[in-house]
Amino acid sequence: MKIAGWFTFGLRLPSFAWFVSIALTGCASQPLYPDLATDIAAAGLAPEQVALSIIPLSQNPRKPVLYRADALMQPASTLKIVTTSAAFAELSLGWRGETQLLVAKSDLANMATGRLQQPLIVRGLADYDLDYSTLYELLQQLQARGIHSLEGGILIDRSLFADPTPKEPFDQSPQAYYNYQPDALPLGRNMLQVRVDSRQSTATSEGSAAKVLLIPHWQALHVKSELSITDAPCKNANTDGWQWLYQPPSQQAAAIKTNVPQTTQAAHLVVRGAFPRDCLFERNQAVFSQDVTLELALRTSWQQLGGTGFGALQFGKTPDNYQLLARHYSRPLPQLVHQLNKESDNGLAQLLFQRLANPSNNATDLTLAQAEQQVLLWLSQNQINTKGMQLDNGSGLSRTAQLSAEQLAAILAYNWRQPWAPEFISSLPLAGQDGTIRQRFQQTPVLNQARLKTGTLRNVTAIAGYVWDQQQRPYVFVAIVNAKNASSLGRPLINRWVTTLVQSK
Repeated sequence: MKIAGWFTFGLRLPSFAWFVSIALTGCASQPLYPDLATDIAAAGLAPEQVALSIIPLSQNPRKPVLYRADALMQPASTLKIVTTSAAFAELSLGWRGETQLLVAKSDLANMATGRLQQPLIVRGLADYDLDYSTLYELLQQLQARGIHSLEGGILIDRSLFADPTPKEPFDQSPQAYYNYQPDALPLGRNMLQVRVDSRQSTATSEGSAAKVLLIPHWQALHVKSELSITDAPCKNANTDGWQWLYQPPSQQAAAIKTNVPQTTQAAHLVVRGAFPRDCLFERNQAVFSQDVTLELALRTSWQQLGGTGFGALQFGKTPDNYQLLARHYSRPLPQLVHQLNKESDNGLAQLLFQRLANPSNNATDLTLAQAEQQVLLWLSQNQINTKGMQLDNGSGLSRTAQLSAEQLAAILAYNWRQPWAPEFISSLPLAGQDGTIRQRFQQTPVLNQARLKTGTLRNVTAIAGYVWDQQQRPYVFVAIVNAKNASSLGRPLINRWVTTLVQSK
């Protein structure tokens, strides 16, 4: 792929309307797809289940290929193209999420004694890279200042985002990584590694022989397994439907008053469910609510650092009389978008989308509804049709999100001529090489000839991005199938259409 050549020319295109008019008035050429309706019927799909938009991006004699391009469809994860495009346009390329530790100005004098009388504030500003080791390192900076006792407790400020409205689980795996619902303080994506081991053991009347280990291992948490052992095959092992019975630590107030070591203040977790005999199973999932995960991580980190006091955990907004003491930044926006589009990270997409509710400053109580209004406004200001478009949470993990192939193609065409085009284009998976399309188009002419974002739900298969023909001429390519058997019927059809375009001269 000769990136320098095609990309330099792409940046010179003054407008989407201009290159469409060039394509429409160019020389007639042999149609790529003589009978789309026949192709669709042969695939076992109905005409209303498919939408297609292919737009040349250069002075190309080919005409656009449009099939029900204006029909509103469920886009699945191709919707992430909308979110990442808006993020590049509305946030700066240098934008980073942030985590802050702040102390009361009235406590600055007390730092010499090592004891904070007012709450330490942990403030979340959409830092998606905040993991458990980073939280430990932030608290370590307090110790470097001589602070060893948090007698005033900790105040968690995640007010950048409004409290989410409870929703029905998207599917039967609400604890799975792809279902993570982010907030402004997304510590470890609220994920723990769950390791269950029943090898060379049998169940007893006194309890389960299956051991449950949570990673990170928290000293402040005692885990008891009450799993029943079954003869089911190990390949069927999972944690869906298990009971995770959490009991918070007791006697916290007494420990603070008497300066009892915090190791006595353990929380308890009882795990109940069924698990196969002689089996090892590992999975990343949400075990606790985000509030509980935060408290356990903070409490254990402080213990490991030798802290001797840990007051109550509170939630609220940062008062005016506080001063920044330590901070952590996420990776810059282009690197986050790279992860988001390559791996189709739903949690990161939703976090960036909600942050777009007010991209210019750190306002509070930002909502997904505000973000949708802001993104639709941005699209309209750039002459992109938004009629009927619904963005929901910005990730595509939604049954209500909808847009047309024509609208998505217009956004891709818009990105092509923007200064951030190199960052955006490189964030899309390269056919047969990486991301969600690493196993697709291998050993075919499409290998390395397309940058495509995939989208898959139970009733959706979609693909959107850029494709190059044999002469290295670029096209926007968007295909969406909404059908009961979308993946099994629609994916081979879309693959053939992409291959046809790549092989064209």
